[in-house]
Amino acid sequence: MNKNNDFFNAFLNGTNVSNQPTSTPSHSETESKNSEQIKQIDTHSEPIEEKKESTPKTNSQETSKNKTPKHVGVTVKMDEKYERYVNPNRKRNIYLLSFCAGFGVFCIIYFVIFGNKVDIPDFSNYSPSQTAQWASKNDMMIFYQEEYNDEIPKGQLISQQYESGESIKKGNELTLVMSLGVDPEVVVQLPEFDENWTELDLTRWVEENKLINTTIKPLADEDIEKDRFIKSELENDVTEFKRKTKLTLYVSTGSPFMVDMIDLSTKTEVDITNWANRNGVVVTFESICHDTIPEGQVIGQSIETGVSFNPKKEELTIQLSAGPGIVIPNLYNMTIDEMNMWAGTYGVTINLTEKYHNTTASNTIISTNVNTGDIIKKDQIVEVTVSLGKIGLTNFMGQSEIEFMSWIDEQNQKGAKLAPKISYIYSDEAEKNKILAQSLFDRRVEIGSSVQIVVSLGKYIQVPNLIGLTESTAREKCSESGLVCVFTYESHVAPKGSIASQDKNGGSGASEGDILNIIISNGE
Repeated sequence: MNKNNDFFNAFLNGTNVSNQPTSTPSHSETESKNSEQIKQIDTHSEPIEEKKESTPKTNSQETSKNKTPKHVGVTVKMDEKYERYVNPNRKRNIYLLSFCAGFGVFCIIYFVIFGNKVDIPDFSNYSPSQTAQWASKNDMMIFYQEEYNDEIPKGQLISQQYESGESIKKGNELTLVMSLGVDPEVVVQLPEFDENWTELDLTRWVEENKLINTTIKPLADEDIEKDRFIKSELENDVTEFKRKTKLTLYVSTGSPFMVDMIDLSTKTEVDITNWANRNGVVVTFESICHDTIPEGQVIGQSIETGVSFNPKKEELTIQLSAGPGIVIPNLYNMTIDEMNMWAGTYGVTINLTEKYHNTTASNTIISTNVNTGDIIKKDQIVEVTVSLGKIGLTNFMGQSEIEFMSWIDEQNQKGAKLAPKISYIYSDEAEKNKILAQSLFDRRVEIGSSVQIVVSLGKYIQVPNLIGLTESTAREKCSESGLVCVFTYESHVAPKGSIASQDKNGGSGASEGDILNIIISNGE
């Protein structure tokens, strides 16, 4: 037994065991047995390089080396009956086996933890069939919930139980919340529609309130402008208007007799007038000065070419060139004669108006309807107001009241604003209605001055009392009085043929030539 241990220790220490002496069994038997075991091991192990000795090798050793190849394992004789085989790669094999076992355990754990899970997708982009396919593939149970939503269209996803990208175990349950669209039971305030509502306004109102049963329909109307509201129709009389309530809104397509505007830029005024008459269009011409467009040609039109319009609702305005304009000079620095000369040179018509003015000297321009630098056309009328200065009062004494008042009216039309004050007196010397006195005359007074005059009533006459007198007596007294008597016959309680009444009381004053109305009774 000790010999076997020595042999094994010598092998582990790198000593050439072939040189160690052995007693039993014989050398030839041992060599034969070792040779057979080496041949069996040679097919399973790689050769191991033997440690070189520093001592020289004998021929018998070289012969033995040539006969026995290098082997991985070594057969060690433990005793005379048993032999032990030692593999130098044993540790490496143990490490390899341990690694394989650990890797297998890792794979099993990974599969248990991660291999049975699925990543949740974003179902907002999935169709129902795609969702069903995904659920079938991943052994998932899908549950659907539905609710109203004003923002998400009907049939689209509102939310999902698990967020996109989250991992859950296969075979689990998943709930998806789907939209039913807007709630049809929501009450909406119905506005007062009128012609100020356009089709765009109506469309916005429908969209903002998310109405699901409201229709906008076109309807021809000769009186209502195109794209304007005409009327509304509710299916039934309802107390509350809801999103689901049926409502029809009618919008005008304009008159059925619409006219398409043509290009009139090359037409003459006569051509435009004829076209307008044929199409029932009211046309107005405006004359505008233009430096480059010849006189009489079209500058512009109020309705653009290609636009359809209702001739009963809209008029056409055409701007015609009046040729080059005339520049207005500073008329305030001109005298009346200079202004008239300028107007004659350029063919301008001056409409001159005279007006009294407290501060502007006579024959000086007060105002015009044009400004310096304005451009006017040839036939345009220029309104010019010229100052008459202050008002010069004339002496009207000895003239009639009518002549005085006529003069007052004429001056007031020129802005004098004179205020006459008239008093009347009887006079045996002056004729009736003649002016006896005047407060202001032969001088200039300011606008709004007051002028007093005294007018003669003529000779004073006392009205006779004719009531109760006969007609003949009354006529005689009237002629003697200087009055002009007018007799009228009427039914009266007074005796027939007598004077029943007179319009001026007896004893009152009157002027010579005044009229006295007298009633003669015809009886009852």
